[in-house]
Amino acid sequence: MLRKRNLVIFGGILPIYLVLVLVTTNTVVRLLQTEQEDKLREQVRQEISLAKSRLEANLYRDIFLADSLATVLTIDPQRAIANWQSIAQRLLSKAHQVRNVGIAPNDVISHNYPIEGNEKAIGLDFRNVPEQYRTVQKARQQGDVFIAGPLPLVQGGTGLIARYPIFTDYPNNENYWGTASVVIDYDLLFALAGFADINQAQIAIRGVDGAGANGAIFYGQEQTFEEADFTLPISIPNGEWLIGIHYNIAIPSKQQQALLFVKAIIFVFALLLFFSVFSLWRAYQLANKYAMRDELTQLPNRRYAMKVLQDTLSSRKAVKPFSLLLIDLNDFKEVNDNYGHDAGDKLLQFVSKLLLRSTPKSAIVTRLGGDEFLVILPNKKQPAVVASIIAKIKANASQSALRWHDARLYPSLSIGSALYQTSGDTLEDLLRAADQSMYIDKSKKNQ
Repeated sequence: MLRKRNLVIFGGILPIYLVLVLVTTNTVVRLLQTEQEDKLREQVRQEISLAKSRLEANLYRDIFLADSLATVLTIDPQRAIANWQSIAQRLLSKAHQVRNVGIAPNDVISHNYPIEGNEKAIGLDFRNVPEQYRTVQKARQQGDVFIAGPLPLVQGGTGLIARYPIFTDYPNNENYWGTASVVIDYDLLFALAGFADINQAQIAIRGVDGAGANGAIFYGQEQTFEEADFTLPISIPNGEWLIGIHYNIAIPSKQQQALLFVKAIIFVFALLLFFSVFSLWRAYQLANKYAMRDELTQLPNRRYAMKVLQDTLSSRKAVKPFSLLLIDLNDFKEVNDNYGHDAGDKLLQFVSKLLLRSTPKSAIVTRLGGDEFLVILPNKKQPAVVASIIAKIKANASQSALRWHDARLYPSLSIGSALYQTSGDTLEDLLRAADQSMYIDKSKKNQ
């Protein structure tokens, strides 16, 4: 009868449990999928921010480099023209995206470098090309560099043109001499920025001539701005461009398969949970039995300390030098005898806290048992540093007292040290050296 009742209860609970498992599994997978999509969005945002930063850095570097040409022309136009070949050649050798440079006294191009491939530009009167003359006039009006474009070039291709107005009466800027133009390779600039390598989003950029949101689109499609999830400005000297980003997130097929696998695993695990509670409980009991923490002081215990040292010394990687401090609480037996074991326990807890606040944050403070403590000092290899730590511990111990009823118990510590320097040192060697050093220190106190 009892067995039949258990079967009825089991048969009633199991369907409800399975429904809950299915709902939970679907919820977990949906959350994982959402998390993965959020990670992909953040990755896209970081990639776009990085591409934006690269573009700004590359653009400004060449613009400021070309500013030196404008400076030379402002100071002495005739000398600059006489040495045009060497000046222009030096400029292009340092620039990264500059396609060619030219000067136009009275707004007529007279010199261009390199000449090859740019022959059509020689003799061009900007006044006869309204679209380009408009940007020359803007540079003249604002008295500073003006980034024109992107626009089609007379010599072919697409470029950004940095227009530098030249005035021979700086800083009054009334005697206009002409203009210097630095043509930046549009395709190379954007290729180096890396926008084309971003696969999880549609990207468009607008703001011809630095007009920002009011400017024409020159990269991507208008629809991207209409559906944009967010926008970012790109700073240029005379304004800004605006990037429109529309996420096009698609979880890779391998990750989709992984989510399905996770769903199956969760479901199977939930079924196995019925039959594994006892095993889990036993595993929990065993974990507690072999816990690596000292119950009295809540410090890591001897087992933990030995495991850390053994793992460190047996690591395949090169072991970095470290130091050990072996610490013994002097006259601890007398404390137990005179004040009781409760006082002894409180003193051990007091010393534990004293060691924690007297050693570096990277130190591992452990209790070996009884009245002995072991401190591991990672990356501490200079004897002077170790000595200063020991001195700090002793100084704090001499200035700190445990109040026990009407008594004040000052802990007296004997401290020995050992330094791991060579791969030939074993754990036993280190502990032996620390132990010998500690007894030398203890003998000094007994003298």
